[in-house]
This record gives sequence, C-alpha cells and structure tokens, in this order.
Amino acid sequence: MSSPTERPPTPPLTERLSVVAPANWTTLDLDPRTRDRSIRDMVKRMVGADDRLARLRQEAIVAYRHFVADAADKGAFLGLMVSQVIEDTPLFATMLAFLVPPVTGPDGAVLTTPEEMAPVLQDPGEGERLLDGGPAELRVGPAYRVRTLVGSGMHGSDGVEAEVDVVKYFVPVPDEAAVLVLTFSTPILALGDVFAGLFDQMALSARWLPAAEGAAR
Repeated sequence: MSSPTERPPTPPLTERLSVVAPANWTTLDLDPRTRDRSIRDMVKRMVGADDRLARLRQEAIVAYRHFVADAADKGAFLGLMVSQVIEDTPLFATMLAFLVPPVTGPDGAVLTTPEEMAPVLQDPGEGERLLDGGPAELRVGPAYRVRTLVGSGMHGSDGVEAEVDVVKYFVPVPDEAAVLVLTFSTPILALGDVFAGLFDQMALSARWLPAAEGAAR
C-alpha cells in the first residue's frame, strides 16, 4: 500500500493541455476503445435521428472515423472540431495537438527556440504554399506560427486539387525534449482569414494544467 504522504504520479503533458474553444466546437474522442461509439453519438447529434437521414449519417460516420483514426495514428492527443451550417454558410474546421520530436537543422543539430526553428519552418514542404509566418508568444511558451495552403488530396470535376488553409504553432517543450504542435485547419478558403483569427485566439488560450488538475480530468 502506498504511503499516505506519497505523491501520486504526475500525469503526462498529453493529459494536461487545455484549449478554450467556442461553444459550437466538439471535442473528438481519439481513444480507439471508445471513439466508434462517440462518433456515432456525435453524428446523431449533428445530423439528427430521422430515419430518412440514415444514409447521410452513415456517410458522415465513415468520414469521421477515417479522420479521427488518421489523426490518432499520427500521434494527435487532443482534437477539436466544428461542423455546421449557419445561414446557408458551411463551417468546418479542426484543431489537433501533437507532441513531436524536436526540430532539427540541416546539420542535424536540435533547434531549441522559435528563432532557431524559423528558417526550417518557413521552408514550405511539398504541396504547401506559405502564406505567412513569425514568432508568437503563447501561454504554453514562445512559439513559431506558420500559415500555409496545403493540397487536400481531393480533386474537383475540373481536376483541380482542393486546398486547405492550415495554421500551425510550434512550441518547444524543453523539459520533454519535444515540440508541441497545434494544428488548425479549414477547407473553407473564403473564410480563411476569419478562421485564422479564431485559430489565433484559441492558440492564445492554450495552457498546461497543473498536475493535480490533469490527473482529475
């Protein structure tokens, strides 16, 4: 039996990140043990329970299962999403949080500050177009923000690939020898600037919960 004075183990950072989102955003269940049921319940709330919508619900379930499984496979430990239509305007956006290995330079050296990471992060990857980038100060620590347009892998009837507006924050976490990456995205390019402003506010709200709070979640 543990001593009454023994401290409980400190929960990992992946259980202690808090991000404030608008009320119409949903927290995604990334746990493979429970996510299928959570997705079914979420789609039922979003689409409705009418029998005439059964096919639409099933298509949505398949799409969300694929998205959530892919996010979890890539290492996401927190996911948020909004998907609704307001006054005939579709709104869809997501946020995923990852802890990844430190960014390294061309010589393999570990880059430990946003300033050091800047040249690497400003270099767009294949299929990306850089819109803007620069340092940012978040509650979780100094960060580097990059906004890009990224190919979605889906093509229209005209053969043109649809793009996604992506905003990423890279936050070094020295004690963990890792980088926190907050990835926000929306395929609604016409609202890209509006969403980018919202994404920035959400990123500013991110904080690490004290160990006791993380253990209680």
